[in-house]
Amino acid sequence: MYNCYLPCKFLGDFVKKIVSVFFIAVLFCSAMFGKSISFQVVQHNKSLTDVCPTVHILEDELLNFFFDVGYIVSNEPAVASNNANKDSQLWKSGFNASVDGSCDDFIQIILDFNDTDSASENIQLGYINKVSWKVASTSTGKIIAEASDKISKPMGADSEDNVRIFAIELAAKLLKILKTVKG
Repeated sequence: MYNCYLPCKFLGDFVKKIVSVFFIAVLFCSAMFGKSISFQVVQHNKSLTDVCPTVHILEDELLNFFFDVGYIVSNEPAVASNNANKDSQLWKSGFNASVDGSCDDFIQIILDFNDTDSASENIQLGYINKVSWKVASTSTGKIIAEASDKISKPMGADSEDNVRIFAIELAAKLLKILKTVKG
């Protein structure tokens, strides 16, 4: 009787190796060709030194939005700033971290809070006066876009849902900028 054990075992191991190599190649290629961004949210407020919950909610929604549309996303921790010197330092450190992380673009978002109304740590969307953003390409170091927008104050309850809706709208604007520039 013919014993098929050795040739079949060899063939089975060979097929397993080929399939494994194929899946690793697919994963590597998808990571290699995926678009990646890094962002940083800066809270401008002279009366708070710690980042408020509203900023963390916004940061969370930005991460989710860009991940859901196919980006590899990383971020620098949200920080509070109250002067232009610190803003410049934050930009440099965030941009450099984005370059070190091999991201394609870096986005810095600055939320300007109303200082007189926002001494509480329970700041909501209604206390934000303006949002500004700066988008830069990490490969060239050039700023792709820089703009700001007034915040429309929510009617009725100033809730976490309003902050999340605002964050998604902001992320959609930023995505449009990225797609326009990158094609």
